[in-house]
Amino acid sequence: MLIITIIEYKRRTFLFYIDLFLVIILLIDLRNNFQWNSGSAPGSVKSFKVINYNVAGFVKHPENAAKISDMLKEQHADIVCMQEYGFYDVTLGLKDTLSSYFSKELKMPYYKWFRQRDNDFGLIIFSKYKFVKDSALFLHEKVMNAGVYCELDVEGKRLGILNFQLYSYNLNNQPYIPILSLLRKTRQINHIFQYVYKEQEKEVQILLAKARSLSFPVILAGDFNNIPNSYFYHQLASSFNDSFMEKGRGRGITYPLMGIGIRIDYQFSSKNLKVLEHKVLESNFSDHYALAVRYCFP
Repeated sequence: MLIITIIEYKRRTFLFYIDLFLVIILLIDLRNNFQWNSGSAPGSVKSFKVINYNVAGFVKHPENAAKISDMLKEQHADIVCMQEYGFYDVTLGLKDTLSSYFSKELKMPYYKWFRQRDNDFGLIIFSKYKFVKDSALFLHEKVMNAGVYCELDVEGKRLGILNFQLYSYNLNNQPYIPILSLLRKTRQINHIFQYVYKEQEKEVQILLAKARSLSFPVILAGDFNNIPNSYFYHQLASSFNDSFMEKGRGRGITYPLMGIGIRIDYQFSSKNLKVLEHKVLESNFSDHYALAVRYCFP
């Protein structure tokens, strides 16, 4: 009887610690994906708004470009960073026309499109402020992931913008997502994860090196392809402010995966930039949601 009692006590103790561990994980996840912050009214403070949006090739529908333009115009942003910018099976000339269209509609006369080396996609930055310099940090072949840098003159103050999309797992496009196939191809998935992890590690180090080399404030905006509990997220969050953690309110979901949703799009900023407002712009114009964040200089 005593032995049975001891075994039962150990079992219950073990289950208690398992439950405690799961509660802690849940609380951490809630904090990273749900916030109760209140936005700060710009008032008389000079502020500027930055939007980042993975447009996903406009989901193969050119008419989505006009819908996205209308949505962005309502935000009265000053800088817009887009990832996966381009059309499937559409010529380069039309995309140049598209860039001019966005520039005119958004009233942002300055823009720079960074085209991938072997395809018709890339990253683009639209701005109301003049470009001082720009450069590509990494551009891949056969994939749409990239990282670029622009330095802007914001009314006499320098601001760095890093627009990026980290290497993607592309799991939503893989034939092995169904459970049975998943079990059959564990080795293949493991190989993909290892490869992507190494590529992302290289990219994050490039972004961090560039951001840390600047003597003025910088904003890193883009599709991170990582959830807030990831190692790479914490590498950036340890040195820069996550706008959602600063001023987010409600759900932070930016990628409505399988009806649940995860947070993989971010804006990180220098500690000396004040985040005034963070909004998630939900729409069905892309498989991602856009982020709109307002800042002010110290």
